[in-house]
Amino acid sequence: AGAMASVAVPVRIATATQQDIDIYLKSLGTVTAYNTVTVRSRVSGELVEVAFQEGQRVKAGDLLAQVDPRAFQVDTQAALVRQYEGTIKSDQANVDNARLQLEYARITAPISGRLGLRQVDRGNLVSSSDTNGLVVITQTQPISVVFTLPETQLPEVRAEITAGKTLAVDAYDRADTRRIATGELETLDNQIDVTTGTLKLKARFDNADDALFPNQFVNVRLHVLTRKDVTAIPTAALQQGSAG
Repeated sequence: AGAMASVAVPVRIATATQQDIDIYLKSLGTVTAYNTVTVRSRVSGELVEVAFQEGQRVKAGDLLAQVDPRAFQVDTQAALVRQYEGTIKSDQANVDNARLQLEYARITAPISGRLGLRQVDRGNLVSSSDTNGLVVITQTQPISVVFTLPETQLPEVRAEITAGKTLAVDAYDRADTRRIATGELETLDNQIDVTTGTLKLKARFDNADDALFPNQFVNVRLHVLTRKDVTAIPTAALQQGSAG
């Protein structure tokens, strides 16, 4: 035992430096679309044209599909419109309704975003009561990430927000090794979850390259502040004990 005690233990020496240290708060987050719309037909009829490709990006107002308009363009309908146009202004609502039926046969995108998979094929009968609709549009640019922080970390976050600072947020992949997007903190929820002692926060990402997908899990790093000219040592030099 005495011989073992006299054995020298090699150590390495590193020099402490003065530098700026970024302080990050880490969390798990979920990518959440700002708007998601299931496109449905407002009239009943045969789907005679599908004017979109699955997965393509569309703008609000783009034509998506066409319902057979012949049921709304018959002579009796045209005569009805002319009849309403010849009456007093109190019948204007009836005129507008007749024209709307023709417009609704042309299904357009209500928002800009990326299309999902087609739910109905050409030749099928569609109606406003269809549960699945024709296709789902998801807004992906910009997109948000929702994450949580313990209530004990909120004071330092709120202090920076109150000071008018914009806090950067980085989203990393599941392995927490590759940064896939950078955004900024947008808002905080208005109450703490009493069951977990955490608060929800939302970050906004431009997502120009579509790196973030709705419902994707990401590792979040919220940049709270930067400490200037502090003494820094290598991470490997830190030892964790029972007291931290």
